Amino acid sequence: MKLNEDGSTVAAMDCLVPGIGEIIGGSQREDDLELLRFFGASTAVAMSNALLYAKAQKNACTDDMTGIHNRRYFYQYLREQFEVCAQGSRPLSLMILDLDRFKLYNELYGFSEGDRAICKTAELIRRCVDRRGIAARYSGEQFAVVLPGYDTPGALEIAETIRRKIEQEFFNEESA
Repeated sequence: MKLNEDGSTVAAMDCLVPGIGEIIGGSQREDDLELLRFFGASTAVAMSNALLYAKAQKNACTDDMTGIHNRRYFYQYLREQFEVCAQGSRPLSLMILDLDRFKLYNELYGFSEGDRAICKTAELIRRCVDRRGIAARYSGEQFAVVLPGYDTPGALEIAETIRRKIEQEFFNEESA
């Protein structure tokens, strides 16, 4: 049985219930099927609501344009990690990265190309940070990186990797 909500299938259910339809010589079969249909419809609505809630949670924490975390999530994560690291006497590093002269880039190449550059930069930062912490879009051309457990030398190494990747992507001969 397909579980549908607003015309789209959200799941499928296979019912093997011994004895259904066998009560009182089989006269309960339609009532049993109706009960299963009701259960299926109720389950479909609940599953659809859960999927919508998960999508809303993700959207509330994600920058629309770049797909990385947004400023709101950055603050939440930073607060949580600050408490965790303070309790365990672990280091916590924070980077704020700013794309210098980005207004000029937009003026020279146009806003569409500027948006593509922001998205590419966000992806480069996200890949460099990977699972060591989080990368977030802080504002227009500013990004934030939170690195729990990283001291200054460790964070500087990651920052240098990010800088090098951006330089390779945007400032080498082949990308020009």
